[in-house]
This record gives sequence, C-alpha cells and structure tokens, in this order.
Amino acid sequence: MDLWRSQKFGASASNPAISGDLIDIEGDGLNNLLEYALNGTPLTPDVPPTVATAPGILSLTYRRNLAAT
Repeated sequence: MDLWRSQKFGASASNPAISGDLIDIEGDGLNNLLEYALNGTPLTPDVPPTVATAPGILSLTYRRNLAAT
C-alpha cells in the first residue's frame, strides 16, 4: 500500500491527515483503505459499490485492485 499511497498522493503521501487509512479527503464515502482495495482514486470522488436486489438475488457491484494485498 505504500507504493500506491506514494503514487496517488505524491508529496502528501507521508501526511496522515491526507493519506491516512481512514481519511476520506474528497468526501465520497470511501476512506483511503477502501479506495486502495476497490481501485479508487482517493483525490477525486468515485462511485461507491452498489447493491441491487431481485427476488431471491442480491448483487454487489464493485471495482477491485488486483494488486492489493
């Protein structure tokens, strides 16, 4: 996650008030840890995961970061 943080936040990567795991700097409801896991963009708003239902079916649609550990 350190490489991701450095790539996404540049000089602010070491500032926990901006790049901390639980910070949602752009206010889209996804903190930086979720942005990392869901392949989001932490400095611009993303569409959060969506939930849909149909009789007998529940679906969750989301993007994910295949490189996330």
